[in-house]
Amino acid sequence: MSAQERDAAGRDVTTTVTALPTDRLRPNDYNPNRMTKAEFAELVEEVRHLGRLPKPVVVRSAEDGYLIVDGEHGWRAATEVGLVEIACEVIEADDFEAMRQTYKRNQHGTHDRVALGHMFRRMLEERGLSNRELAKEINVSEGTVRNALLFAEAADLRNRYARGTGAGSWSPESDWYFKDLTVRQARLYVALPEDIRDKWLSARCPDDWGLPEGVVWEHLDDLVYYAEKLASTGIAKVLERGAWAESAKKAYELLMWRGEHRRLVEDIDAYIRPVVDLHPKTPTHVQILERLPI
Repeated sequence: MSAQERDAAGRDVTTTVTALPTDRLRPNDYNPNRMTKAEFAELVEEVRHLGRLPKPVVVRSAEDGYLIVDGEHGWRAATEVGLVEIACEVIEADDFEAMRQTYKRNQHGTHDRVALGHMFRRMLEERGLSNRELAKEINVSEGTVRNALLFAEAADLRNRYARGTGAGSWSPESDWYFKDLTVRQARLYVALPEDIRDKWLSARCPDDWGLPEGVVWEHLDDLVYYAEKLASTGIAKVLERGAWAESAKKAYELLMWRGEHRRLVEDIDAYIRPVVDLHPKTPTHVQILERLPI
């Protein structure tokens, strides 16, 4: 049975529904769709009861059989039940269109935020699109694309850190520090310097850093810089849980003091140097002032 659909460019695409051997299908390597164990168990029971899948699996031709575009969980359920063949909708699609179809057909389902970001990144590279152009292609806001890419970037950084510490294989689902990050926290995680972003994450991502409301986001760049300097000198042992806020508070004090004396000290490094020189004692503002090059 054949039908007509339209691809991202509005062209007519012929699709064919046919029965295919279950063992000739394989999953793609970008699928961001997720299903809980309970949901999958329900699907398996439904397939067992019906003796077939509730709807066809969407596939495209591949050298060694067929690559699943949509319906991986259905295919896995059919395999578990022992179905020899299943109904499949065969479409003609390149890599970009296959990923677009994967997202389009599951737009209101549950997505792994990191996997979705990686898929969007591949789609951007495949066609050389901007975030705005990709958003238009898949009919979502530019913010949806940007946030997904943000989580992918954060995951890449966290994975690099895990490898560096010898933690072995890493996944967002197994990292309880990482898996519940909000968009705001992910943005801050990416913005933080390499030496301290994972220390902040291990401190359970304090949004306010123990500072007055609004200060962090208003002065983020300066706070990050000062916190990094303080951490590198050991003034605050931010590796110890609970100590991050103390480091941030000190950074905030330095930031506010410099803001009031900016005309006296224009160079940030010159301002930080007395703090480093006075380590390990935490200097007072008077001690800092005495050592400034003014």
